[in-house]
Amino acid sequence: MVQLVIDNIFIDLYEEEPIKLNYSIEDITDTSTRSVYSRTFRVPSTANNNDCFKHAFEVNGIDFDITQRRDAYIYVNGDLAETGEIRLNKIYNSRNGERIDYELLFLGEVRDFASSVGEGSLCDIDTSDLVHDFDFANITGSWQAYPEGTSTDGLLDGNVLYPLIDHGNTYDDSGNIEQARIENGGSGSDSFTTGGGSGSALKNLQQNRFKPMIRSKWLWDKIFSDAGYTYESSFLGSDEFLNLYTSAFGSEASINVGNPETSNTFYVSYDKLAGGEQYITLGTEYLIEYDNKITDPSNLFSLSTSQYTVPLTDPLYKFGFKIYVSFTSPQTGAQDFIIRIKRNSGGVITNLYSNTFTSYAFADQVMSDSFSSGTLGYYSLNALDKIYLTIETVDPLDIAVVDQTSHFRLDEAPGQMYLSSFLDCDYKKIDFIKDIVTKYRLVMAPVKNRSKHFKIEPWSDYVATGDIFDWTDKLDLSKDFILEPIFFTQKSKILFRDKSDDDYLNALYFDTFGEPIGSYDLVSTNELITGERKIETNLSTTPVNQIEGATSTQMDNTIIPQLHVHEATDTGIQHLPIKPRTRFLYYNGIQDTGSQVGYNKTWYMLNDVNASVGYSNFPMVSPYSDWPVVSNTQYFDWEREDGYIQFDQFDSSVGISMYENYWSDYIENLYNKWSRRLTAYFVLSSEDLKEFSFDDVIFVKDTYYYVEKITDVVVGDKTSVKVQLIKLLDFQVPSTGFVPPTTIWNEVSSNWNATPETWNAI
Repeated sequence: MVQLVIDNIFIDLYEEEPIKLNYSIEDITDTSTRSVYSRTFRVPSTANNNDCFKHAFEVNGIDFDITQRRDAYIYVNGDLAETGEIRLNKIYNSRNGERIDYELLFLGEVRDFASSVGEGSLCDIDTSDLVHDFDFANITGSWQAYPEGTSTDGLLDGNVLYPLIDHGNTYDDSGNIEQARIENGGSGSDSFTTGGGSGSALKNLQQNRFKPMIRSKWLWDKIFSDAGYTYESSFLGSDEFLNLYTSAFGSEASINVGNPETSNTFYVSYDKLAGGEQYITLGTEYLIEYDNKITDPSNLFSLSTSQYTVPLTDPLYKFGFKIYVSFTSPQTGAQDFIIRIKRNSGGVITNLYSNTFTSYAFADQVMSDSFSSGTLGYYSLNALDKIYLTIETVDPLDIAVVDQTSHFRLDEAPGQMYLSSFLDCDYKKIDFIKDIVTKYRLVMAPVKNRSKHFKIEPWSDYVATGDIFDWTDKLDLSKDFILEPIFFTQKSKILFRDKSDDDYLNALYFDTFGEPIGSYDLVSTNELITGERKIETNLSTTPVNQIEGATSTQMDNTIIPQLHVHEATDTGIQHLPIKPRTRFLYYNGIQDTGSQVGYNKTWYMLNDVNASVGYSNFPMVSPYSDWPVVSNTQYFDWEREDGYIQFDQFDSSVGISMYENYWSDYIENLYNKWSRRLTAYFVLSSEDLKEFSFDDVIFVKDTYYYVEKITDVVVGDKTSVKVQLIKLLDFQVPSTGFVPPTTIWNEVSSNWNATPETWNAI
């Protein structure tokens, strides 16, 4: 018996129209609604079904909400067979209303995963687990991440990194630079190599010049967890993937991360219109009730209570305020006001600040005045303290009100890094997953009998690694079978592309060659096929180079990304910041500034007390998994290219590209003249499919295949179904386990082996 369950309701099914599913290897890079298993089918409009669909899909007559989807489960004889999502596609009204059907689309785990991730952006990810103080110890401590240390060394187990990257500079109206240059400069220059004890920002890098990167695996795991999914993967747990970081460089063109201290500040105002003022009477202390937030990045000020919640225990909180008081009838004589900033610390209320403003004289007319402090001194506060502002009149008044333009603010507060705000808001979470799947040619396959759980591996490490099944005796000989070469379905040209960007080296390469650096064009010499296919990501390539001023004998190993533009002005070339696209870069550990000891030179940055600290090494990120590049170094580019690194520090003939490592086996399998697709009908039962997964090997007659697609599987029945199989080239049969049969296909037509000779000549 087959049962379909939606929202814990067992749906009534047509016995004469059983549920059928299609099975195929999911390609998450395909934006169409493909899934490991998918199919449309109809169910009747019984009272039970009507009740379910009315609530689940908001059916109103013959109309319904097309955006709704629901988790669904298919059971066969009481055992869970498939898990996925159901969408209501159509409502059929036929025979003058005598029969109404609901057409449902069942989509399997992978498509359900994409729907669960949704359309949110990277900046929507909750990074509260990565909150940290933005200080010297954490910035430099992040450099101890793998491969410099172990897999859990560095800042927050190595999940946050602050590498050395040149994001450019700012300049005053006269063209003078306003920060230290990241360059190898001489005496008297504004280079970060001329620091020392001066503490000058023109000689030392300030801490906020270091922008964060987040370990890509942390983001991957977070997206999976938030979507309610789990996975198993040797590759995603490998050192290579552990070493990959994603940029969190902000959504504006800036040379730095801004001042994290501003994240916990606030500025609120009293903007109520006439009639909404707060009236003051003698001897009563009034809470000023603010109604408008001007700034409150961390949402720490509550308008409902007019209180600020202190986030961190620290002695460096600095407040300011302005109270505007008006009098609605004449009053003579001096008027005194007490303005207090109150603190509720664990239920104990004290005055943080109190000041009596005295001798404000108002005579024989309606008058008003303001009482303010530009900025108060620093106050020591405890986490979770509640801070608010009050006013009290001392001398008699006719009527006084707190009026418009009053405000309360926190100008300085200890800050922490909330990395969500630095992630790219133009880059979707599902695109992050898709781009990793694309670059590494990953397969996302649901694991049998484990709901919302995937096995994820590169194609070459996944296909033909499962069990071996003999389907020879399952072949339906009453129907035709077709053996055909695969390359006829392919294009003659495949373009592998990442995005270019506006930074100087990216733009230079694109202007010179008309394509992003690291692109790869695969062109077939087979004259029987035509057309073009593009495989691309939303990521930007990141060419690297030595810092300016480096020579063959000084700082020749100080090779970093330079994410700025070069703009010619009357005062010379300016290096201006850009808003970079999202980048993926490998961390190469702490590298010496020179390739030899004598080539090293010291650069300087400021610590927490503005003292200069010198380094003859630096935290390096690059498109290369190792530095220096060795034979097994993984480039994050589709193709190995010379790039712009100078002084014989780089040899593009060494290492391996993304295409070579993760795509070449797959592509060569498609274009090989001996590759074949077998399309045939096999009699398969529910048990056959329950045991099957796409990493399995299927033996038919005398050849080994993997399954590409299974069409029109009748759930819960044993029927003849259409199967597309791809021949495995050079498959190595395990020495133990599966033993091919000795007797094969007595009834098979002799033309099975009569492969056209022209195939071999292709």
